[in-house]
Amino acid sequence: MPKREFEEQVKRGIRLLDSRVPNWREKINKDYLNMSSCKNCIVGQVYEEYFYGIEILEIDYRIDEDKDYGFFANWRDSEALKSEWILQLSK
Repeated sequence: MPKREFEEQVKRGIRLLDSRVPNWREKINKDYLNMSSCKNCIVGQVYEEYFYGIEILEIDYRIDEDKDYGFFANWRDSEALKSEWILQLSK
């Protein structure tokens, strides 16, 4: 079940990816989506590695800016964030 608090962050992340990465949705495999993995999270699947992708997107993870886009959550919330991504990608 998605945590509704992630809805706006994920929508913001989708808008950013839509504006910067043509056809990024085609790279996402929902079956392997794991928001705790640098390879299988949204950014990891789009850019092949989380920190590389964050750098390309010019997002500063050191000040938690990645959370503003729904690209990261603490381990307790990673499943809820994953569920929100799947929900938003299904729309």
